[in-house]
Amino acid sequence: MLNRKEKELKQREENRQYENGRLLKRLKECPNRAFKNYLKHHHIKTIAVYGAGAVGKELIKQLNPSIPVDYIIDKFEGGKKLGEIPILQLRFDFLPEVDAVIITPCHELEFIQFQLCNYYSNNCKFLALDALLDSIL
Repeated sequence: MLNRKEKELKQREENRQYENGRLLKRLKECPNRAFKNYLKHHHIKTIAVYGAGAVGKELIKQLNPSIPVDYIIDKFEGGKKLGEIPILQLRFDFLPEVDAVIITPCHELEFIQFQLCNYYSNNCKFLALDALLDSIL
């Protein structure tokens, strides 16, 4: 029998998996040109993606080759590459300035935005993938 803490962790993981599945489905429905148009309209030329999981990988697949991703930020996968794109960690790597960071994990959005504020200038936009998809679909 699971105790209260284990139940909460299990529920959180189930919610995360559900959200990831929902985002993956929406991403696959989104045409590449919609991202391109949105970024151009908002004067975003350089981007990083936060999250190297399934959703982050699908987002990069949707963006490439017409929208280059400068790097990926992930709290577990630092020091690796996804194709030619370097994966950096917040605490251990220098994060070059970009116009925007697209945040893929929606279940930790506020915490991630708070963390990113310590690494970027006020000019950098933090875009939640879920909200970005809402505005372009």
